[in-house]
Amino acid sequence: MSMMSNGAAAENAALHSEVAAVQSAHKKRRFPAWCYKVAGWCKPPSHADGMSMYLAFIATVAIPLWFLFSPMWNPTYVPRQGWVWSVPWIVAFYYVIIQIGLLVGSLTHSSEDIGMKDMTFSAGSFLFAFTTSLFVILFWYFGRYHIGGFQWHQMAAANTATLSELAITVGIRMLVNRRYFASVSSGGGDSN
Repeated sequence: MSMMSNGAAAENAALHSEVAAVQSAHKKRRFPAWCYKVAGWCKPPSHADGMSMYLAFIATVAIPLWFLFSPMWNPTYVPRQGWVWSVPWIVAFYYVIIQIGLLVGSLTHSSEDIGMKDMTFSAGSFLFAFTTSLFVILFWYFGRYHIGGFQWHQMAAANTATLSELAITVGIRMLVNRRYFASVSSGGGDSN
């Protein structure tokens, strides 16, 4: 009988260890596998080159969403304190400074010749900000959207920041990576 109880105890212990393993795996993975795959796509990259594109993507999404949902918060908002008028410009300034820092950091270890992905993301953020501003102005013209002085400041700051980011990204990539243009110009003139 003791042999039977030792076997049952071992089987019981093995069953408990399997249950514990399943529970710990369940605690680690609380969502279906496809959620982790999507989260992996949305996870910010660990190097500076990808971070500048990630920040441009956030601006691409955040600017239209801000102008879509901010009228629900307070459509006739006018700051009472003078310093609040400068907040959109301060945010725009720091956005451009952070982008410059990330682009300079990416130059130290970027293997791309011209960085077309960076320029594409920068162009996308500017186009989305500019298109959003056009739609907001059209809706304002037809009386479906209220634009006060503060909202004009917000649109100007968003467009200035994204256009500055685009110009700086293109400028840095074009000026620093002259190798690309040197190879293009020398490749076409070698025919005798």
